[in-house]
Amino acid sequence: MSPRYRCGPFGALVLGLVMIAAGCHASNDVDRYQLGEVAPCAPICARYISEAGQWLDREAAGHPPILTADVWASRNLLYVRSGSVGDYVVVLHLEGGTDRAIMIGCGVGLDRDRCVTLPAVANP
Repeated sequence: MSPRYRCGPFGALVLGLVMIAAGCHASNDVDRYQLGEVAPCAPICARYISEAGQWLDREAAGHPPILTADVWASRNLLYVRSGSVGDYVVVLHLEGGTDRAIMIGCGVGLDRDRCVTLPAVANP
């Protein structure tokens, strides 16, 4: 996923030439999740994407089709539980240009195959 850019009123005029000098900055916030690095979940990323798709089907029935998905580490959230195999933010890119995000945590207690959604609440 490429970062989104927010620019001041003059930033759009020079976006292609001097983004930094124009006062633009990259924002990797989607649905209150701050995205960190690309997730190191290579062999099981599809599992997280599948769970995120099921979540979106429950939360927004009739949503536009999912075109692609990215899996990220969170920059500001940390959940601790036994049995965890990883907690990652999945960003779903929908037809029409909308992005939706949800944090998925897989591995709960002795059930390493169970996955849950985790809210975007910053740690104190």
